[in-house]
Amino acid sequence: MFFNKLLSLILRFLMVALSLQPAVLIPVSAGDSPTSDPSRALPSLSDFIKTVTVDSSDDVVGVYVEDLFALAVIQQPASQPGYVSPSPDTITQFALAEDYGTIGLLAHNFAAGDLFFELDVGMELILVFGDSTLKRYQISNTASYQAMDPDNTHSTFRDLTDQHYLSATELFEQVYQNPGDITFQTCIAQDGNSSWGRYFVNATPLTESPASGEYYPVDESGFVSW
Repeated sequence: MFFNKLLSLILRFLMVALSLQPAVLIPVSAGDSPTSDPSRALPSLSDFIKTVTVDSSDDVVGVYVEDLFALAVIQQPASQPGYVSPSPDTITQFALAEDYGTIGLLAHNFAAGDLFFELDVGMELILVFGDSTLKRYQISNTASYQAMDPDNTHSTFRDLTDQHYLSATELFEQVYQNPGDITFQTCIAQDGNSSWGRYFVNATPLTESPASGEYYPVDESGFVSW
């Protein structure tokens, strides 16, 4: 009798615990708000670091791409895995992606996400952490998908390269289960629908110093040293 009660309690505990596990999703990053001013001059890397490193945490606080953008990074509010900041100068870190070791960076296509389409393979970027640590990455690939149910974070998706279909879980695994990498995500606007599809840009860590190493030398881990 005692064993049966104990087994029942264990099963109930496991059912509750499993129900609390976050389901994977693909955030919707589209809307109709005004865009930011693309003509505004970019700060230098050193000035940008000063503006975003307001504490000594190891959170990602900024992304810097020379001659393209300098954007602050914020964290999602607790229990809001689909949240994306509407601010034109801000990227939102995707908490669910972080659980799988990937740095997911989200932005609406009416705001900072519009700049993601200008990230080309081979371009380099610098990730800024709260304690002023810097790390270099290089864009490795881009991918586009049509959302069959555009405003649904659990939509089925069609790969625009080979036309095959993926569930939201399959797409999440493909783009966000790449430990150590960065994945940028925004929405594709088409046919009058601002959330018609999803656009992803992948970046991998760099460990070699660039030709202009005096500008931002790195150690063997890819972290920038001064």
